[in-house]
Amino acid sequence: MSLTRVWLRYGMAPSETSLPLVAVSGASGFVGTHLRQALPDVCRFRALTRSSHVLEANPSTSATEWRQCDLYSLPQLSEALQGCDIGVYLVHSMAPSSRLMQGNFEDTDLLLADNFIRAAESAGLRTSST
Repeated sequence: MSLTRVWLRYGMAPSETSLPLVAVSGASGFVGTHLRQALPDVCRFRALTRSSHVLEANPSTSATEWRQCDLYSLPQLSEALQGCDIGVYLVHSMAPSSRLMQGNFEDTDLLLADNFIRAAESAGLRTSST
C-alpha cells in the first residue's frame, strides 16, 4: 500500500506544506532511527525519548522534533502527543535502563503500551478500525 493511500485512509491528504506529524516512541532505537531516516520527505516526526542524554545528542531538525517524555506519566505523554496525527509505539522494556521494579518486562510493556493508547485517544490521534 502506498503512503498516499495510507494517509488518505486516515483522512489526511499530505501536501508539501503540511506533512502529517507522527509521534514515535522509541525514536532513538534501531527501528525508530531507521523509520525517521527513511521518511523525512513524507512526514514530520515528534521523537519521544525519556533520556535527557538522547535529547541533548539529537538536536531537532525540520523533519524531527525531539521531546523528552516519560511513558510512565500519562499526563506527560498526553501532552507530548497533542497535535500529532499518528502515533507509532516502538518501545520495549527489556533494557536495564527501564524502571522495572517488580513483575516482569511483559507487565511493564503492557503498562507502557496502555499509557500510550490512552494518551493517543486523549490527544485525538486518528485510529484504524482494522
